[in-house]
Amino acid sequence: MSDLSPDLARCAEALAQRRRDARVVARTGSTNDDARAWAQSGAPHGAVVIADTQERGRGRHGRAWSSPPGESLALSVVLRPRVAPTALPPIALVAGLAARSAVARRLSAPVAVKWPNDLLLDERGHLRKLAGVLVEGAIAGMRVDHVVVGIGINVARTEFPPELAHLATSLARAGATDLDRGSLALEVLDALDEELAAWTLAPETIGSRLRPHDAILGRAVLLEGDVRGIADGIDPDGRLRVRVDDELRRAHAGEVRLARVTTDDG
Repeated sequence: MSDLSPDLARCAEALAQRRRDARVVARTGSTNDDARAWAQSGAPHGAVVIADTQERGRGRHGRAWSSPPGESLALSVVLRPRVAPTALPPIALVAGLAARSAVARRLSAPVAVKWPNDLLLDERGHLRKLAGVLVEGAIAGMRVDHVVVGIGINVARTEFPPELAHLATSLARAGATDLDRGSLALEVLDALDEELAAWTLAPETIGSRLRPHDAILGRAVLLEGDVRGIADGIDPDGRLRVRVDDELRRAHAGEVRLARVTTDDG
């Protein structure tokens, strides 16, 4: 582990002491790809891959997720939930709540979960992306073989590419003083274990658990096709409710953007 940064080396030691199956590496292509390959070869529930940097990190729809060395936390967890495949969609929100719990301890500004898979930080009225969740599953017949939950958090980054500068933020930019990625990873894993237990026990409560931390609840949003509505919370199956005029629609997937607020200057 000599090539690991000190914070991740301490994390690897802590995971070993906890007897948690873990692979903590300095560099990889994608922690999700590594976790998926490990799952296919028998990795147990809860096994985790953590990397200092990943060269082919990605978000939803194949978008790139940048994670420069020493500046971001990239981890992927293998889950083997005993649920039907149709019950899987809320897992991204479960992971989002777990990540939110861990990072919120380090910040004074509000941190919220944006359906279906982002963490947003309110910086003086502007919502900026702090973290993202990517869930990839493998179905075997009528059962879930495994799910890989990838979580990427901007930790020490202070600079972003021009196209992301107004959209993204980090713990460092938000004024967090604790930027130790190892302790953050352990807290994310602990919170994920707790959120998964709560969701497994009472899956119908995901909407109420999310509601106090819902980044878009009551806000004007744009669905695919630029359909404008008001976000109205989350169904137990993880679908987003949106009120469009007098109709209540439910979104299974796809892009949801916050609508720009326009004013009439008269």
